[in-house]
Amino acid sequence: MATYLLRFDDVCPSMNWRAWDAIETELVRLGIRPLIAIVPDNRDGKLQVSEDRPDFWDRVRTWQARGWTIGLHGYQHVDTGGRGGVLPSAKHSEFVGLSASEQEDRLHRAVQILAREHVSPTVWVAPWHSFDEVTLSILPTIDIRIVSDGPGLYPYEDVNSMMWFPQQLWRFVRIPIGVLTVCHHINGWSDADVQGWLRVVRRFAPRIGDMQAISRAYAGRGRSPMDTALWSTARFGRRVTRVLSRSSQQAGRG
Repeated sequence: MATYLLRFDDVCPSMNWRAWDAIETELVRLGIRPLIAIVPDNRDGKLQVSEDRPDFWDRVRTWQARGWTIGLHGYQHVDTGGRGGVLPSAKHSEFVGLSASEQEDRLHRAVQILAREHVSPTVWVAPWHSFDEVTLSILPTIDIRIVSDGPGLYPYEDVNSMMWFPQQLWRFVRIPIGVLTVCHHINGWSDADVQGWLRVVRRFAPRIGDMQAISRAYAGRGRSPMDTALWSTARFGRRVTRVLSRSSQQAGRG
């Protein structure tokens, strides 16, 4: 059976706290340790769905203390007009096309904010799944050597010793093999959406792992021929996404 990882994007002081409070309670009850992708200095109005929580950074430190994985979700989550990048289907970006000095400045400002709050991100989670080779070259300078993105079935290390956790799903789907990252965007979730998710996550809970343990298990694994094929065959990737999306909708109804 597959192992699943949970990833929550767009985490910031003005996120959908009504939804999140119920989700967090269940994550703690089930002992699930997700990847939390934090926007250090949110300037995207679309992510302003609640009043800012004054205790936001206290909450983040609590998540970190529980052993949850902290991801760096860009800097301000502002689209600078770039398109494509490492994942060419991306239509928005905060980083693609910017010079090395501009990207370095944004990334260093981002981690400085987290460092000021005693939070240590270990994973790169790009806004809109969009970044380029320049971005990747800078990440080690801010002590980030894991990327959550791209196609594939299992985590692997590239030739630059960067570990990749493929991100394949946006809803739970029963798949027999792989390490599958389920990416959640909860800011638009209603109470009914939350209740549906709670029912599904309870069924999948025995198969949900955590990134830190899986990173150790797959350390040193290189990219396999299947990983390479999934990267190079964009049409196949889109077809798989459509199939998984339909299956996800069916799984989500439970």
